[in-house]
Amino acid sequence: MSKWFPRADGPRVSKALAVGLVGALLVALVSALALAILISKYPSLDTYTGNPFMLGWLLGGIGRILIALIAAWRFAIGKGLVWGSVVLVLFLLPLFGYFYMGTASANLGWIFVRIPAGAAMIAGIYGAWAARTIEPAADYAEVFE
Repeated sequence: MSKWFPRADGPRVSKALAVGLVGALLVALVSALALAILISKYPSLDTYTGNPFMLGWLLGGIGRILIALIAAWRFAIGKGLVWGSVVLVLFLLPLFGYFYMGTASANLGWIFVRIPAGAAMIAGIYGAWAARTIEPAADYAEVFE
């Protein structure tokens, strides 16, 4: 047994999965807010006179919201290792882009939202990983039905 990574038991795993659920819902909320800001900025889907990337941004935002909701559902049922990892990568990737392009100061508000949501997603992924090692309780009533 490691001092840094102790074996997780049932209550701690369920708490980590609940934090992951909240993190995934926060990702969906922030993605929906970003999509609403995008729609209010460019109200027309006319790609000829408007922004040619508008349709791609809309589909990408809707896809990110759907993936985050799927991850939240998977965390709610005690799973979510793969979907949580996908959401974490898709959500934190722009954060690395902000620092790489040098626009982190302009996007400071988004950074303060992305870091806690990323930490919650990491906790959920940890809970999903630890939940794989917990043996399910035996259901003896099912044998005699």
